[in-house]
Amino acid sequence: MRGWIAGAALAFLLVAAGTARATHASAIVRLVDVGSGANEAWIFAPEEPPVCELVFLHDEGDLSPARYSAWLSHVAVGDHCVVVFPRYEKAAGASPAADLRAIRTTFAEAQSFLESSSFGAQREHAATRLPLVAGGFGTGATLALTIAAESARLHLPRAVALDAVFPVATRSIALPATRLRASVRVLAEFGDRDRVAGSASAHRVRRYLATHPASHRQIMVVHSNGGLAAVHGAPLGQSAGAQLSFWQPLDILLTDVS
Repeated sequence: MRGWIAGAALAFLLVAAGTARATHASAIVRLVDVGSGANEAWIFAPEEPPVCELVFLHDEGDLSPARYSAWLSHVAVGDHCVVVFPRYEKAAGASPAADLRAIRTTFAEAQSFLESSSFGAQREHAATRLPLVAGGFGTGATLALTIAAESARLHLPRAVALDAVFPVATRSIALPATRLRASVRVLAEFGDRDRVAGSASAHRVRRYLATHPASHRQIMVVHSNGGLAAVHGAPLGQSAGAQLSFWQPLDILLTDVS
């Protein structure tokens, strides 16, 4: 079995599009599996030409997009954004340096797919340079921050925005030494009951972002309530509370940059 969809390099998913920017009752998301091993990636492509690109990095050990598919399908349909979900780990526990190398390779695979693909009834091609957003959850959020800050060193296009959801920042998963460019729009979210990231991670990320321009920085604490327990796994839920707390802020960020 290779990837999330065994024996298939291409699949079509029917997804509900009833929230945020989505305007149709249902729409088709094209899901493409490219590469292999740590260099594998899944691409969630909208039906129409995309207006932005989101590279979304998973939490440690999530070697397929299974837990993320509802959210990322929503981004493709509702935000008209192509989503690249790199595997980047052969197994949990790889070094951050190895992860970043794999992400760079996978990104190149994804770009090749985009350049050769067409969209919509008119078979249009995607724009050559789509606004790129780096996003991630857990350990992936910290890697996304590194990608946004060190794109030149990593030979990646510059990200115009960052979505860091419940970032886990430790000595082994360190924050970058380089500061973000002042023009990067930042959305960072922390959960009041997230015991995996914990207060130490939140403190490190907040301190890193403290010098970023306030006009381009949004830091949110997601508070638990009757509809949502803001534990570490909360961003991967599909409840109304999860969509309001995680899906909608990302929708707004993507709207701002696309």
